[in-house]
Amino acid sequence: LSMEKTPNKAHALRHAKKRPSSSSQAAALLPQGGGGFRGFARAATTDSLSSDLQLAFKKLSKKDVTTKLKGLSEIASLVTTETSQEDIKVILQNWVPAFLRVAAANDIKLRVALHRTFYQIAVVAKKQLAPHLKTLVGDWVCHLFDPVKEVSTAAWRSFTAAIPKTKHKEAIEFCREELMQHLDSNLQQTPQTLSGGKADKAQSTKIEDRYVRIISSSLQAVAYVLGNLSDASLQSQNERLKAMLMDKRFTKFVVDKKYSLVRRAAYQVVTAMATHLKGLVAENLPTLSAPVFSILADADSSTHQAGWEALLTFLNGLVLLSLSLSLSPSPQISFLIPHLEFFPFVPSPVLSNKHIIHNTHNTHNTQRTTQNTQHTTHNTQHRTHTTMTTQN
Repeated sequence: LSMEKTPNKAHALRHAKKRPSSSSQAAALLPQGGGGFRGFARAATTDSLSSDLQLAFKKLSKKDVTTKLKGLSEIASLVTTETSQEDIKVILQNWVPAFLRVAAANDIKLRVALHRTFYQIAVVAKKQLAPHLKTLVGDWVCHLFDPVKEVSTAAWRSFTAAIPKTKHKEAIEFCREELMQHLDSNLQQTPQTLSGGKADKAQSTKIEDRYVRIISSSLQAVAYVLGNLSDASLQSQNERLKAMLMDKRFTKFVVDKKYSLVRRAAYQVVTAMATHLKGLVAENLPTLSAPVFSILADADSSTHQAGWEALLTFLNGLVLLSLSLSLSPSPQISFLIPHLEFFPFVPSPVLSNKHIIHNTHNTHNTQRTTQNTQHTTHNTQHRTHTTMTTQN
């Protein structure tokens, strides 16, 4: 037995050495510099930091927003002077938990300052961020779609400083499991879970704002992730995506009557689903069709562009599906497509999207032409049969 195991162990070791580690894969996504990757971070400690940086990080643990803003500002200034590999390593060990705490803040200035500081850290740290990427990526990607423009702009700047634009897709692929877990968890939140069931009237508005921000940014992040994953990666997430998007957990956001930000973000997910998850959408048409067609009733102008793009992309998928199954076109499709320009709520950017309109309208016309041809052939056969019967 021992003689049989030895070659197997040696074989496994040889192959293990050939496979790149998770941390080295992450490091390949980040810019060169910053001393290079030197292993996974140990438990955070400020002992080896300068006294000024120690004080700045302590300020981030305070409840007072002003104190936290001062701490972030000080870290952004001081981090550029702490250039040794060991200093950067310890800064990152303290920055990661601090980032995760502050990321949930309701205060807009605090979220903006968080990413301005992160930008300075990313510029200095570069590849030393690698072992922390999967821990940070959930909140980081959600902040890319923060409803406050100033926050999302700062988040994109820090994200691009850490990961070049040319490697964003690779980064999403690399962190797909952590991202999907984070987004799945976020989309299960409610105002009640965020408040712990103990919110008073004074806090309810803040909790509601936080709920809308978390749900809308997470939905947009889902659409972004779907657009950046390969078919193989999407297939590996099939069960999770089905649970997340193909039941009432998701469709409740499409028909949400209270929050236009949530509806608009949900419409973006519908577009991404109809584009990248055609198989799952086809399997779940009974669940999805009614909520998607309810977009027609949305009178809020802020949702119209996203809503019509979602509806047209979804309709195009239905036409293609019915054509492949040789089904008759539904009344909704037959009526809507040729007359979109006459709908009062269809925004001009949607009508000018030649790709969607052309594909949808041409597919509809192809199906109608095919059916007319079949109908003509049937009538010809019927007349021939009638003539032959009369002659007989």
